[in-house]
Amino acid sequence: WGYSLSSRVRVLNAVVANKADINFVKTHNFNDNVFGFRLIPEQLTRSAVYIIRNPLDMVISYAKHFGVSVEQAAEQIGTSGNASPGDEGTTEQFFGTWSQHVTSWTMIQDYPVCVLQYENMLEDPHSEFR
Repeated sequence: WGYSLSSRVRVLNAVVANKADINFVKTHNFNDNVFGFRLIPEQLTRSAVYIIRNPLDMVISYAKHFGVSVEQAAEQIGTSGNASPGDEGTTEQFFGTWSQHVTSWTMIQDYPVCVLQYENMLEDPHSEFR
């Protein structure tokens, strides 16, 4: 995997060091520990917005994004080791299963998490964002 704890820590600290009142950081990572390191550290996180999507729709998007069949995507989102290796422009992403991902974000108590449902945002964005 070539996972580099030091590079992830450097990136997270650089985001915090910019001294902005608010930093929005988009991630596809589940909210858990990997290689003994918390992917979304409590000490660097004030709160989060988690957008949950119906897995039947998400698996189609996943298949398209990763260039795999829908069947392969469905198998991957059911695998606890589901992850994406980094490349020149990105770092590794750790997803876990669809259920692990959802649970990791909706059951945490470390900081406030606002959970929004993707389908509701499409149907009635004004109400959902209010």
